[in-house]
Amino acid sequence: MSLIELMIALLIASLVTLAIFAVMSSFEGRKRTTTSVNDANQAGNYALHLLDKLVRSAGSGYVQAGPPPNADHTDRVAIAFGCRLLVANGGTTVLPGGSALPVPFENVNTGTVGSLRLAPVIVAPSQSHGTGFNGERSDVLLVMAGAAGFGEVPLTLSGPIVANNMPVVSAVSIAPGDLVLLADQPPPSTPTDVEDCMVQQVSSGFTAAPIGLTGAYAPTTVAGVSRSIYDDKSVAIKLGHPTDNPPNFLAIGVGDNATLMSYDLLQTRSPALQAMADNVYELHAVYGVDSDDDGSVNTWVDPRTNTGAFAVTTLMNGTAVSAESIAQIKAIRVALILRSNLQEKEPAASEPQFTPATLTLFQSVGLDRPRNLTTDERRFRYRVIEATIPVRNALLAPSF
Repeated sequence: MSLIELMIALLIASLVTLAIFAVMSSFEGRKRTTTSVNDANQAGNYALHLLDKLVRSAGSGYVQAGPPPNADHTDRVAIAFGCRLLVANGGTTVLPGGSALPVPFENVNTGTVGSLRLAPVIVAPSQSHGTGFNGERSDVLLVMAGAAGFGEVPLTLSGPIVANNMPVVSAVSIAPGDLVLLADQPPPSTPTDVEDCMVQQVSSGFTAAPIGLTGAYAPTTVAGVSRSIYDDKSVAIKLGHPTDNPPNFLAIGVGDNATLMSYDLLQTRSPALQAMADNVYELHAVYGVDSDDDGSVNTWVDPRTNTGAFAVTTLMNGTAVSAESIAQIKAIRVALILRSNLQEKEPAASEPQFTPATLTLFQSVGLDRPRNLTTDERRFRYRVIEATIPVRNALLAPSF
C-alpha cells in the first residue's frame, strides 16, 4: 500500500469511528432519559398506591366513637375526633412531644409544638423539609388509622380504671398486648372542648375481663393526665398490636433528594422514620368537604390558603366545632410531581424546552395551583399524578 492509500484508509476509518460514537452517544442519552423517566413513573405509581391505601383506611376503628346523630352536647358520650393524643412508650412521653418532629417533619405546626389531635387525615400545607419549585415546601399528610381489622366497635367501660384493671361491658375481640385508645366526651359544663384521649396497652397475660393494662404503652399518667379519669362514660377503641399489627399513625412528606418519607407518630416501628418512594419532587393535597351532611363531597377546600374552619391550626384546636369540621372531610385530592434524576442537554435556541414553564395542579376541582419553573428546572422531565382518594371510614362518622 502506498502512503496515500494508507492515509485515505485512516481518514475513512476515523469518519466511521466518529459516526459510530455519535450514534452510541445519542443512543446512550436517550436510554438514560427513558430509564430515568420510567423510574420516576414507577416510583410515582407506587407512591400513589401507598397513599391511596393509607388514606382509604384512615379513621379505621375510631370513627364510630362519637355522639349519636342530632345529639346535643349535654349528652356525655364518647367522642374521638379532635381529642389530644396522649401516648407514652417505655416511660417516655411520645405525644405530646417536648420538641418538633424529626427532619423532614420539623416544620409541622398544628398550633401547639409537639401536640397532635385525632383525625383521619389532616393536611399541613407547605410544612415538609424538602423544597420544590421556587423554594416552596411540599405539604405533609397526617394520617391516623387503627389496624385491628375486626371488632372495631368501641368497648364501653363499666366503671373507672382502678390500678391496672379496666372494667368493660364486654372484652370480645381484645387480645393480649393490643393497643387501645381511651376516649371520652367532656361533661356538659365545658361543651366546647374535646376531652383528651390516651393510648394504653392490654397486658400480655390477658384472658378475660376486666382488662389488665400493663406493658410499654400502659403508663398510669401521661403529660400529667391520669388514666383513672376514664369511667363508665368512656370507651376503649382497639387500634392493633404494636409489633404484630401496628396502627398507622403517620406523618408523610417529602424530604431531601426528592424522597417521600413517613414517620410513625406512635413510634411502634423501628426505625420510626422510613423512606416510602423516590423521585417525588412535590406533594400537595386539598380537602373534599361534605358541608351539608348529605354523605358526599360538595366543595373543595385548599388548606394552604384557607384561614377558617379547615386551617390546620383550627382543626387541631380541640373544640367541638373543629371536631365537626374534621367529620366533614370525606376525601382528599392528592397531587404528586415526579421528576427524573438526570438533566437533559440544553436545547438549541430554536427548540422548545423539554417541560412547559408552568405545571398547574387541581384544575379539575377548581383550585388551580400553578407551579412556575425556571429555565434550569425545565431541563428535567416531570410527570404530574393526581387522584381523589375517599376517606371511606369518614362516611361512617356520626353527625354533629
